[in-house]
Parts: sequence; C-alpha cells; structure tokens
Amino acid sequence: MSSGTKALLAAFGGLGLAGGAVAYDRSSGGHLSKVASEWYQNVEERVLDVAAPLTEPTREKLLPDFPPCPPGHENLRTLVVDLEDTLCHLEWDRKYGWRTAKRPGVDQFLMAMAKSYEVVIFTSGHFHFVEPIVMQLDPFGCVAHRLYRESTRFEKGKHIKDLTKLNRDLSRVIIVDDDLFNVTHQTENGIKVKPYKDVHDRSDATLLNLIPFLEDIVLRNVKDVRVELAKYEGKDVGEEFQKVLRARQQAKAERKKKGLGGAIRGGWLKK
Repeated sequence: MSSGTKALLAAFGGLGLAGGAVAYDRSSGGHLSKVASEWYQNVEERVLDVAAPLTEPTREKLLPDFPPCPPGHENLRTLVVDLEDTLCHLEWDRKYGWRTAKRPGVDQFLMAMAKSYEVVIFTSGHFHFVEPIVMQLDPFGCVAHRLYRESTRFEKGKHIKDLTKLNRDLSRVIIVDDDLFNVTHQTENGIKVKPYKDVHDRSDATLLNLIPFLEDIVLRNVKDVRVELAKYEGKDVGEEFQKVLRARQQAKAERKKKGLGGAIRGGWLKK
C-alpha cells in the first residue's frame, strides 16, 4: 500500500472514529472489536478502489500486442531505456530555464538498437514536459514506444516502472537505467549504468560500450536475457563485455593457429 493510500485510509478511519462508527472492546485490552475490524477492512477496500487510478498505471497493457509472427520467426526483444541521466541530463538554469544535454553516443545507440530491438523510452517525467525532449533525442524515429509518468506505479513515494505491465515476455526484456534499484522490481532484467551528470564530459562512452553486448544477445539468440545479465551482476556490463570479446578473439586465434599447424604437418602446403 502506498503512503498516499495509507493517508487516505487514515483520514477515513479518523472520520469513522469521530462519528462513533468504531468502538473499542475494553475487555480485550483496547483492541478493535470484531465489528470495528470488519468496518475498517471495508473502508480499506473502498479506499484502495478509489486510490487505484492514482497509484496504478493508466492501462493494464502498456504496450500493444505484437502482430502474429510467421512460422519459424520470433518477435523482437524489447529494450526499455530510461531518459533522465541515462540518455540525457536535465538541468535548471535561472537565466535560461530547463536545459538538456545529450549523452555522448545517443544517436548511434538508438539507431543501432532499432535494428535489433523494440526500443521503448520509459520515464517517470510528465508527458507535457518530457515529450518535446524525447522528440529532439529521436529525430530518426528509432523509438517504437514512449511511456511517461502515467504508466508508472506510485509506490512508497516512488514512481515504479513495472515491467510486468509491458505486455511482453520478460525473458526477452532488458531495461537500461541509471537508478535501476529504485525504479523497478524486475532488477534481474536490468543493466545499471552510471548517471550522466557532467555535461562537459564528452568522453563518456557508456552507451557506445553497450552496443556490442546488446547486439550479441540477438546474434547468439539468447533465450532468456535474465540468465545472461546475471553473469554481469554488480559489474559495468559494457566494460566487462569488452573482456569477453577479447577472450573470444584470443580463443579464435588459437584455434586458427592450431588448425594451420595441423595443415602444415599434414603436408597441405607442400607444392
């Protein structure tokens, strides 16, 4: 139950107590009597019904159904990307108002991902404030869907991005966010990136470093992205995957070298 719902419930409860609807059972040490408990439960259910539109996403399915796939084909995996401090940094300036700085590599990242993923920008920002920023970030139409605050769940004072509401198979969903553990319960689907706050740092390669890893997920047709992401838990995915690539290249070179040695020993290169 969210803090807002609790506050509403407390208010209703206070009205009931003031009106004498709730009576204490003195023989039980001051606990609520059975009648009072039933009344309180009834109020709670009504308050939850009233509060639901304010705390739950505005619709049950945040994304439309995929069209039917031809036999032998699969739908795209879904890549959910945060906006603030992930793709860009928003900063208030007393002279100029709100100013936006794109993270280095945004254009390349979105264009690369649009080839292999259903790209979704999911932000807790208000539609009217954030929509113009999203449009500027995506001039080439790489983003398939945009989700705003009304698509989040308000819980314990935070706007939660509930991936179970996406209408997608979670084994094929990845979320990239700088504040992963505060925005979703499905952290096993997440890639946490360092927040982009220093707008003067144009050497930031966070997004560019993620491209090879995310492309590799598709190339190897990983069945459950959560299993693959678990290998990088607590690590910088982009940097760690560079090590994986180097190890693969080294192993490939060694196999090639062994194969060439066998060919020479076997006399294949003799004239």
